[in-house]
Amino acid sequence: MEKYYLKYKNDVFRFALSIVKDIHIAEDITQESFLKLFQNNDKIRDRAKIKTWLFTTARNLSITALKKDASIEFGDKTDYTSKSGDEYDLKYFEIISALSQEEQQLISLRIIGKFKWKEIAEILDCSEEAIKKRYQRSLDKLKTAIKEV
Repeated sequence: MEKYYLKYKNDVFRFALSIVKDIHIAEDITQESFLKLFQNNDKIRDRAKIKTWLFTTARNLSITALKKDASIEFGDKTDYTSKSGDEYDLKYFEIISALSQEEQQLISLRIIGKFKWKEIAEILDCSEEAIKKRYQRSLDKLKTAIKEV
């Protein structure tokens, strides 16, 4: 289990952060995602899908956190440094803030998580074709937003 934590913790954290916009909540979600992985380890048959399972869990926990606390908003810019001292790319979060929550998740899964289309479709519970189209539209939206800056 430790190898999965070391391999995916930063990506899970960044993904959760892209949804909840609060470093402390994202850290909690990351920890809880790995705790759930540990608790459900014997139930996960396909080891190749652990990354997908982790990101799906992080997404669900993030959405639950947003529903619980409607006051969660984009944190102070200085909040993008974790307790361990690793710096996260604030520019990335500023850029994708022009997108809807769903578009941000899609872009984050592809860029941060480096997921394949099929895996993203599974996490977001959508068809692969729909994911590809949404991704292209999201990129076009980002290009427009960047040009306006």
